[in-house]
Amino acid sequence: MDNQNINFNSGGKNVSLTKEKSTFIPGGRAVGAGAATEWIGNAWKMVKAKPMMWILLTLIYSFIIMAFQFIPFVSLFAALFGSVFIAGFIAAAEKQRTTGNFEIDLLFHGFKNKFGSLVAVGGLSLGIYLLGVIAAVIIGGSSIYQLILDSQYANSDPTLLLGCVP
Repeated sequence: MDNQNINFNSGGKNVSLTKEKSTFIPGGRAVGAGAATEWIGNAWKMVKAKPMMWILLTLIYSFIIMAFQFIPFVSLFAALFGSVFIAGFIAAAEKQRTTGNFEIDLLFHGFKNKFGSLVAVGGLSLGIYLLGVIAAVIIGGSSIYQLILDSQYANSDPTLLLGCVP
């Protein structure tokens, strides 16, 4: 990518997603750090345009994830499908950006398109999470186990946290 003709200063010359019709840019693009505030502002305008739809979309997603969490062993798959649902949020945002409206069924867009790749991303994030847990157990030792097990009871001892520090 040729970055010589790109203005890295924030300001009015940043690329705005609302002004473009294309979403895929071969080779990517570089913009100034100030573009982030414009993107957040644009996202907020989208939410303000259809607040009840976004709240409903979020509630449906939350209920689905909670249902996953209450079923033993199925809760392990909730992390795998997180990226699939996030793709649905992205599809809804893109549909609203291009047409001004979106449907709730776009939450399940990731199950129809690129499902295998999205589950692989979920598996990768689950693997990174598990590596973090393993590192915490190695560093904290048995105190981590005791802290996790005692947190299930109301009378947990906060001094157990001190045992986790080497």
